[in-house]
Amino acid sequence: MKKCYSFRRITFEIASALHAGSGNSDPLQDMPIQLAPNGLPFICATSIAGVLRHLYAGNTDDLFGSQKDGGARIFIENAEILDENNKAAEGLNVDKSSLYLQRITRLVKRDHCAIGHQGSALKNHKFDRSVLIAGVRFICEFSIRAENSKKARREADEITALWCSPCFRLGGGTRNGFGRIKVLHVTGREYDLDIPGERKAFLDRSSSYLDDPGEKELALPASTETACRTYTLEPENFWMIAAGTEDYRNKVKITPKFEERVEWADGKYSFKEYPLLPATSIKGALAHRCAYHYNKLRGFFADKISPEEFDKPNPAVVELFGSARSNDETGKAGRVFISDIYCTDCGEKILSHVKIDRFTGGAFPGALFTERVNTGGKLKLEVLLLPADTPDTDANIDKAFELALEDILNGRLPLGGGTMRGLGNMKEYKG
Repeated sequence: MKKCYSFRRITFEIASALHAGSGNSDPLQDMPIQLAPNGLPFICATSIAGVLRHLYAGNTDDLFGSQKDGGARIFIENAEILDENNKAAEGLNVDKSSLYLQRITRLVKRDHCAIGHQGSALKNHKFDRSVLIAGVRFICEFSIRAENSKKARREADEITALWCSPCFRLGGGTRNGFGRIKVLHVTGREYDLDIPGERKAFLDRSSSYLDDPGEKELALPASTETACRTYTLEPENFWMIAAGTEDYRNKVKITPKFEERVEWADGKYSFKEYPLLPATSIKGALAHRCAYHYNKLRGFFADKISPEEFDKPNPAVVELFGSARSNDETGKAGRVFISDIYCTDCGEKILSHVKIDRFTGGAFPGALFTERVNTGGKLKLEVLLLPADTPDTDANIDKAFELALEDILNGRLPLGGGTMRGLGNMKEYKG
């Protein structure tokens, strides 16, 4: 009979923007996020359970439950947002006068364009999603029921280690750079209900995040960040991601995209704005170049294949970057994780342009405009490539990805916007 419980309470920070989608849409946004009854963002326990079940290497049916084996032995709570004092903002009586909570609930919108099977943008497929900015902190708790304390502790430690895996990302768009987390603290203990003192402590334990159960802080699991490959890119000249808005005050037509994030120091928070190179932009460039290299390696050339073969999805793009579910095919999650890049040390420059007349090839009269671009800086590119699901996967797929990545590192594949105007060329910085 299972009479032992192991509890873990995890405090974590989202290291990238988070989109825990509500599954609905409204007239103002295509993909809004989940909101608790108090109006604050939260992460549903079912979303967390799904990620953990996918990553868990043990008997998932035994721990997470199934129709055949019965109910789950693991119990996961919703992840609630923390305020500026690292207190859970749970319940309906949240202090809405908090400037910190007011600021982070002004959600950011990210623009996207659907990518086709050949790795290029689809026409008329633009959409946006609301995200919670990086740096916001959450608290979550789970418990495991087992036959004895030793087993409960072992399984709880295994689940906690999954939270520290680079593959553990929450919410939607995890292959697009969203949902990466950083575990800050873990507390917990075991309760053996056969021991009267521990049984009383278990019954007296509050389910509220606002109450401290008095459990000891545990050491964080060993980091597995080495699975991520990290490169430092140095722009050769100028780069930018267009914000889609104008700076009317300074009469700048095209402006770069900036995004806020929360930064913590000595228990105090601050909001800082940085130029953003979103993972989706990097993913789009890589997908298109991967398709090119794969076709080249396999000898697939447009003048040598039939129209039917030309319209088929590119195997490398589907395998590496995933595919959406359609009427006749199931969806597939990609094997590539890429993180957003926030550049902390770049400058700005105003460039002047004139519109070109498409008929004459000369300057269009009265069509002078300016754009603000980013200059210099160091950009930290983080890439994680998961191993193939089956050993018989075409080796040319991984080779195509490595060749595409080399193109970025050697300045042959520019990133961001305005690449046809000479922007976005970067090389790996090895200084």
